Amino acid sequence: MTDLTLEVWRLHPSGVRLVPADKHLLGEAPRGAIKWCGPFTFANKAGWWVYPPLDIDIIYKPPDEGPYDQKYVTDPEYTSENMLLGSFQYRVVNDYQHDETAVIEQMLSPQHKYRNVRRELYSFGEVEVNTANIWTGCVFKTPPNWCLHIRNPINIGTDLPFRIQEGILETDWMQYDIWMNLKFIRYNEWVSLRRNQRYPLAHLVPVHRNSYDPAWELRDNVFSPEGPASEEARTIFERWNDYNYQKWIKQGEKDPATHHKERRKSRGESSS
Repeated sequence: MTDLTLEVWRLHPSGVRLVPADKHLLGEAPRGAIKWCGPFTFANKAGWWVYPPLDIDIIYKPPDEGPYDQKYVTDPEYTSENMLLGSFQYRVVNDYQHDETAVIEQMLSPQHKYRNVRRELYSFGEVEVNTANIWTGCVFKTPPNWCLHIRNPINIGTDLPFRIQEGILETDWMQYDIWMNLKFIRYNEWVSLRRNQRYPLAHLVPVHRNSYDPAWELRDNVFSPEGPASEEARTIFERWNDYNYQKWIKQGEKDPATHHKERRKSRGESSS
């Protein structure tokens, strides 16, 4: 079995804080759901939560309240449908210092061709007009064929005027430092990001390359006892029917432990 380890290599000693995702959602998940709802808890506990590396307040303003790069209007490479044109304002409360310079300098050798020891800690409106970028300060390494899906935190957090721009990072081969893209979707709402905030800013979820790289096929069927797929239809229908019996009928009332019991059975484990 592949060693399932996420290696974090810090260019910045005080970059983002990473913690294992909490299936309890910091106490906000219902106890019954935690106990019996596998799909809910599997999603909650997948991967790691990412917290901001600095304290900063950010607001995105309408286009008539500040300048923005005209490339987002004139250059076809940068324009897109439904662009939310505007500009950023921000105030730094506790800054992100360039502590990466000492780390990089001590690693450099004469043969290295890239000699820049300073990274861009944060920026505004560079990747997309309505996107703020914050450097994690980290290089990530995953086992072969395992990648990292960066996204909004799963099932937790408040209603914010931005979302984390999602991406799949092929960290099994790409040893490169990562920035988080905060794509703003509403104007005129201040966002306060803090290193010690309660809710995570982003979520890193391991995904296998086979989940997206090969060309998956879609076979769309309607259950029928006849036709070339009738045998498979009957097999799948039997599973569906039995699951419903176990969940709704067998105990005389809904059995919340059905998922737990049937999952153990499918894995050849005791259902106790």
